[in-house]
Amino acid sequence: MAKEYGDYQPRKDQLLGKGPAWCKKLALGWQGEERISEAKLKDLGVQICDGRTSQEGSTFIRFTELMFHGIEFDRVGWVIVYDHHLLRDVRE
Repeated sequence: MAKEYGDYQPRKDQLLGKGPAWCKKLALGWQGEERISEAKLKDLGVQICDGRTSQEGSTFIRFTELMFHGIEFDRVGWVIVYDHHLLRDVRE
């Protein structure tokens, strides 16, 4: 059963129609640009974590690649989701 959006339906359809092309164009542009590099400033280290995993002792952390966040390609932004757990919890 489809939800009714009333007067907003034409705008919703327009955004959903244009969104994938906008997103693909944006991604292609980013592929050609220089990325933000990792850095170390005094005692503070900055690491790019997209798609990485890390383990410190019995703690395991996994970061996803960038994921689009927002409805109907509204350009709200991008997020990285992380999952962390103790390895002993997973093995038991």
